[in-house]
Amino acid sequence: MNTDLYAQLIEGDLREFFIEENTFAEYVCYNLGNELDAVLSPIGEDEDYLPVASLLGMLLEGWVLDIEWLMADDGKYYGDFGLEIPAGVPRSISSVEHMAAYGVYLVTENLHERGPMPKRGLNNFGWSREQVLMHEAECLVKASQALGYAHFLANRSAPQVETVQSAMSALGRKGADAAHVENRALKKNVFEWCDKNMMQYNSMDDAALAIAGKLVPVKFRTVRSWMSLWKKQSAGTL
Repeated sequence: MNTDLYAQLIEGDLREFFIEENTFAEYVCYNLGNELDAVLSPIGEDEDYLPVASLLGMLLEGWVLDIEWLMADDGKYYGDFGLEIPAGVPRSISSVEHMAAYGVYLVTENLHERGPMPKRGLNNFGWSREQVLMHEAECLVKASQALGYAHFLANRSAPQVETVQSAMSALGRKGADAAHVENRALKKNVFEWCDKNMMQYNSMDDAALAIAGKLVPVKFRTVRSWMSLWKKQSAGTL
């Protein structure tokens, strides 16, 4: 099956079944996914890290993202397309919506972060065809896992923390909170850098490569994701 088509099917199911219309989660779905990725992405590379399983463990233990982390600098909440969220929309996000939003992130922002599929050799980001294929396959597997976990969270009749060992949460609730505070400060630094320096680069990928692991101690994928948010905010589309 075509990768993009499969990704669209997964995103469609996640939105249709788990993110209701006119809810806070629907308004901030993309931003929520990016914020969750900032919490779940460890500093540096860790091939044994399982972000979707870790998120499930955290949610079963009662962790949820503090919605104030989605607040703009002016104290207001804006949706993914730049409009202020109506005051009548309850400011709350369920555990199911957390999982669904992260799954949406995996098949949108994260899916093509390694760039286009080269016919031969390496693409302009330095990835081979096999590496791009492997990354996209991993994204689809993780998103499918998120879809399955969303069904589990939606259908459980009572808290079932005992069904998932707390070890699945590599960060844990306190660790996640601490990691997010640090990541939020780093993201602010990246936004400020973009305001001053982005015009000097041909693309956001070039800019991300220039500062990832140097100006800020985070991976390329995280910096690139933050730059996407910066671009949307700058263009008034977030």
